[in-house]
Amino acid sequence: MKLSGSGRKRRNCLGLGLLLVLIIAASGLIITAAGMPFGAGADPSVAGTVYPNLNITPGSDQSHLCFSWETANPLTISSSAVPTVQIAAASAMAGTTFPASQAQTFYGQSIKAYVQNGTTAGTVFAGWYQNKVTVTGLSPGTAYVYRYGNGAAPGWSGVSTIHTGNPDDFELLAVADPQIGTYSVPNDQTGWQNTVARAVQAFPGASFMLCAGDQVNSSTQSEEDNEYAAYFSPPQLQQLPVAVIEGDHDYFVGAYYGDHYNQPNLTADGATRWGNDGDYWFTYGNALFMMLDSNALGATTQDEFIGRAVAANPDAEWRIVCLHHSIYSEAAHCNDPDVRLRRLTYPSFLDKYQIDVVISGHDHSYTRTHQMLGGAPQQAQTGNNGDLLDPAGAVYFTLDSASGSKYYDFTVPEQAYSAFRWQHYVPTFSHLVIAGDKFSITTYRTDNMSAIDSYSIFKSAARKGVESSSSPLAAPAREQGPIRIVDANGKAILADPPPIIDDGHTLVPLYALARTLEAGLTWDAAQKVAILTTGKDEILFPVDSDQATENGRPLPLGGPDLIAGGRMYVPLKAVAEALGEQITWDGENRTIKLD
Repeated sequence: MKLSGSGRKRRNCLGLGLLLVLIIAASGLIITAAGMPFGAGADPSVAGTVYPNLNITPGSDQSHLCFSWETANPLTISSSAVPTVQIAAASAMAGTTFPASQAQTFYGQSIKAYVQNGTTAGTVFAGWYQNKVTVTGLSPGTAYVYRYGNGAAPGWSGVSTIHTGNPDDFELLAVADPQIGTYSVPNDQTGWQNTVARAVQAFPGASFMLCAGDQVNSSTQSEEDNEYAAYFSPPQLQQLPVAVIEGDHDYFVGAYYGDHYNQPNLTADGATRWGNDGDYWFTYGNALFMMLDSNALGATTQDEFIGRAVAANPDAEWRIVCLHHSIYSEAAHCNDPDVRLRRLTYPSFLDKYQIDVVISGHDHSYTRTHQMLGGAPQQAQTGNNGDLLDPAGAVYFTLDSASGSKYYDFTVPEQAYSAFRWQHYVPTFSHLVIAGDKFSITTYRTDNMSAIDSYSIFKSAARKGVESSSSPLAAPAREQGPIRIVDANGKAILADPPPIIDDGHTLVPLYALARTLEAGLTWDAAQKVAILTTGKDEILFPVDSDQATENGRPLPLGGPDLIAGGRMYVPLKAVAEALGEQITWDGENRTIKLD
């Protein structure tokens, strides 16, 4: 399907509000004036203190859950008043009485919430505290009841239910860009509540949800407070853990994004200057989920984070990355300079660590790529009863708006990397199933719950891909580790920054290549041309061109040079050979030797 247009915004319709009312009425849910649920597992007769903005994040693995909620004051008055979660098997619940004697009790901490102070470029106290508690030791395939708060004033919350899935065969949901507040908070909240209600109604066994950023929209605390309350308002979220990542709109009020969540294995990698965000990971069954904060543009820290996450979980069969900024999309953001830079730099390390699936948002439209490897679509794949068997590379999904708050038209013709795209200005969500060696994903529109796209991958072995000795100077097979470049003596060269693999070609920083070859390098700003000179040769490199000029003669590069991170990268093979250097490839050690 091909659509074109000018990237206009569309708004969800008021009819969604009536639809949501009907869904709520049918399910017996009651929403309080504060937007908190007395349903979906919370019985009105045992409802207790209403704490704002409870949210639950998947824990480090399927036996953990991470709770977070807000209070006006810290819950640290005494040992009996620290933030607390009590959880017990649902089978122990008798009537409306929480089974405290059979519950496990977990304690946490209260942390001051901060926002950016736009007048002094600092941070100020937001007026509330975040309470974080991590629950451990949960059993798979079990229904639980829980309450949170503390044993003293202001007391316990109501009782809610939550279940753990079967890690050997589990399902989850995925959404992007609720972006509450883009059109209006009430309207966007209605659309978001409808999507969550429909998704959970259709797939009540989902173990958790991924949300690929831009949960909220605005740039002031007062606006974001309303937007966060609306985002956390679907009552189903008291039963459904959600792993979120930070979008560009979530970043607007500084540290405020990180104040709301309790995320497992949170690292400084990918963190912005606010310091309480960044990349994190968790596992569920045989899948490793790596959540990247793509507001930090640099690829090096993301590369290092994924390397450490993979090393910590070597037996994970499925490797799934979630980030906000889409790498391969086709709407309003697809050619933004920062997106183009990620498109040039991220795939190389995603290939290196054999990532299977990449889920993102940001472009408010739906696109699924072909399998992508080395920046190129891999269209010749083998099927197995409708599944893709041991495919090369990763598949990238850009998810459409989950609330209907904003949509973008496609702004470019269908790209070579695109296998399917869709924009019908209807909120969507995706349903994922990971069952042993099979991964499947189906995306649904919420107005009539019909499927718009479906895709499956099957693995015949624990890890896909067979090590190949084909040269990365031509068209590499799937990356199995970092590429090293060495000189005739085996000394590593051209390593900082590392090479980029773009469309099957190894590109290196031109300044580093000049230094290695002891060549001169100048820049003609007027013509936007880099000039490399040796004793007898002069090569001119126009920016973003696949052809240089050597001593006045055309020099095909085999692929365009590019600017990434403020540096010019050029295809190594063509340039080195033009200067009389010999290139050899050691496939076993993934090493390029430059003589």
